[in-house]
Amino acid sequence: MKIIFTKDVPAVGKKDEVKNVSDGYARNFLFPKGLARSATENAIKNLTHALAEKQKTSTLRNDHAQTVAERLKTITLHFKTKIGEKGKSFGSISSAKIQQELKKKGITVRKEDILLEEPIKTAGEKTVLLRLHPELTTEVKILIDKEE
Repeated sequence: MKIIFTKDVPAVGKKDEVKNVSDGYARNFLFPKGLARSATENAIKNLTHALAEKQKTSTLRNDHAQTVAERLKTITLHFKTKIGEKGKSFGSISSAKIQQELKKKGITVRKEDILLEEPIKTAGEKTVLLRLHPELTTEVKILIDKEE
């Protein structure tokens, strides 16, 4: 029986994949759990159309992400914070603060896409990774100065 997977099924098939499986497996396991649907001509045509639209949208997003990445290469984010005697700051620069500073410069990024392992607590120049697209990460420079 020809089916279209609606969800990933480990070791069997991935979402939106068209595959032949045994009738019993499809009727007794995949269909009742909502993991697949029957692959009629109309369903395959709709799937092909949906995948083409998804590809077009992904390409547009990737192009936009490339443009933003080029812009980020020229930007340095400046932060001022109180620094102690040992070079440690009293506050820290978190993903939220980086997001706010980027927003001021006209760049919208989700907090989850700022790949910061832990908040920055030391002065100086740092580099932070940003995920702009599932296939594209870029760096942004951050300069932390002592507040007078």
